[in-house]
Amino acid sequence: MNRRHVSLPTRHGAAALGLCTLLLSGCAGATRVALPDAWRNQLGSVKTVVGLEQQEINAAVIASTGGAGLGLLGAIIDSAVTNSRTKDAEAAVAPVRDALVGNEPGATLGAALTRELAAVPWLKPGAIEVRQVPNVDAANALATKAGESDLLLLVQTSYKLSPSFNAIVCTANVSLIPRGQPANGSGANKPIYFNRFSSTALLATWPAKGAKIEEEEEALSTASGGQLARQLEEAAALWAASGGRPARQAVDGGMNELAMMIAFDLPQAAPADGAAYHPVPGSARVELRDELTEQRLTGLRVKDAGARTWVRLRSGDLVAIAKETP
Repeated sequence: MNRRHVSLPTRHGAAALGLCTLLLSGCAGATRVALPDAWRNQLGSVKTVVGLEQQEINAAVIASTGGAGLGLLGAIIDSAVTNSRTKDAEAAVAPVRDALVGNEPGATLGAALTRELAAVPWLKPGAIEVRQVPNVDAANALATKAGESDLLLLVQTSYKLSPSFNAIVCTANVSLIPRGQPANGSGANKPIYFNRFSSTALLATWPAKGAKIEEEEEALSTASGGQLARQLEEAAALWAASGGRPARQAVDGGMNELAMMIAFDLPQAAPADGAAYHPVPGSARVELRDELTEQRLTGLRVKDAGARTWVRLRSGDLVAIAKETP
């Protein structure tokens, strides 16, 4: 079944964008854009901005497509089902939001970037600013604004619960843009570097009662409204337990991991054949799941970092997941 995912609005009603819609408009559907070698020797000052999509955590929702092919009636049914799922998720996410009050993911990512980018010798990131950048228009305004730096390193970040609340996923879309030029990637104004990153933390004690996660999520997808709401509430309670420690660890860990991946990826040159990245010789193929869309993906293992594995997707995206245990 083809699935789409939508995201809940935050408590304040600001529209939340999914991983794909976070992309600068000119990069939609594009692969990684490696920084050309010629630029590395002539980079001037760089202004780094961490752009938060939203202040509060929200949840992805799988949009119903069961009515596809049934015309207007099917569209009405799908809309009703999606609205019901959204309502259940919005109610269930509240305790996780409350548990994360006072947590500052943007500041965490900013501090991590300061630390990690210092190891990139040809990059002069300067002070890092954290601000809300909810959409492409806001990103363009930053890129075209004249400033004290020659380039803008824009890190657009988001964090959300997966549709079944079994994971918290932190994402970042990173562009290096010459200042005074729009960030929409049109014509000669394309970012000179671009890539997408994600870090997924699974809820260790979910699903309950030892059920396999695939079975639990199948139950979630077919559950009645009341049953679905109860299961989401159960997962939310686990994230919010102990003063929100599991949720805070997932968000803070994800933001720190994003910074490490960005610092790792920026220096990676593009192959002469124009591909998005250099495959690592002997890399093992890894099958994984995008927890936000529940789609199966395949990539190549790039690096093992402690209990984590970094995987390069065919598009060039770099994603981090828990290392598989024997």
